Amino acid sequence: MTLFCVSSIRKNLPLLLSSFFILVGTIFIVPYGGFQETGIVIKFWIGISIISLGFIISWAITSINWAWFWSITILTRLILIPMETGSDIWRYLWEGYIQNLGFSPYNLAPNALELIPYRTEWWSLINHPDTSAIYPPLIQLGFRF
Repeated sequence: MTLFCVSSIRKNLPLLLSSFFILVGTIFIVPYGGFQETGIVIKFWIGISIISLGFIISWAITSINWAWFWSITILTRLILIPMETGSDIWRYLWEGYIQNLGFSPYNLAPNALELIPYRTEWWSLINHPDTSAIYPPLIQLGFRF
């Protein structure tokens, strides 16, 4: 008995290809998540394109074993753990934080004098501290959580 016969591979080809491209694309983007250099953005988008190809191929999958689904999902997340995030995360956290304190991120930039008492240990990591919020209200609502 063989582990993979030709008919089994053919039947599961969309699943195998989709999983392959999602994992390869995920591995590809890990070193480029910080966006600290301009040339990195195109490399990040190449990785995202590979992941997207896997996603598009997944449309041909008619059914999937729950163990396979969760294995790929968890493996993808584990691969991304060492990825350095961009600096935007600090801005999102700050805007959610001050909203929860009752301040509007549209009226006060992070470096506003009124917000000095509320600065956190990561406040210095916020990008564009002299600019008030630019994200639309529904996105701002998401930052509160």
